[in-house]
Amino acid sequence: MNALGLRIIGSLLLLLPGLASAQQPLTCVIHAKVIPSQKYGAPKTEYTRLKNDGKPMLLIGVDILSSRVLGGTKNRQQQQYCQSLTGQKKDIYLSRGFDPNDIQIHLGDELTLKHLHLSAKQYPFWPDFYYPLTDQA
Repeated sequence: MNALGLRIIGSLLLLLPGLASAQQPLTCVIHAKVIPSQKYGAPKTEYTRLKNDGKPMLLIGVDILSSRVLGGTKNRQQQQYCQSLTGQKKDIYLSRGFDPNDIQIHLGDELTLKHLHLSAKQYPFWPDFYYPLTDQA
């Protein structure tokens, strides 16, 4: 085997441990009430670094009323993480394009959201994603 082949194999061996240890996202279903965000008094669209499709995301404050594991997994870490969210108040960006002239989510609305929690140390380097689970937005 030539020197180039050895370097390629060596590089792959260095990358494999990082790929093998890549965390699976923790996935929860959240039931939350819309509250003012720390930045705005009502839901407001913003352009973010999270996506580059030219459409803004919706920034809202939420009071998390309940949270459970999506799919009922037996993973203890995931169960603990999802349960720990209940009672928290936080600002979130809903991961979807929103028309700034037609915001359908208002203060006091109760939403059911899918929440993905990822390692901020790995791509996409943003730890929390939230998606409406029903056609509420």
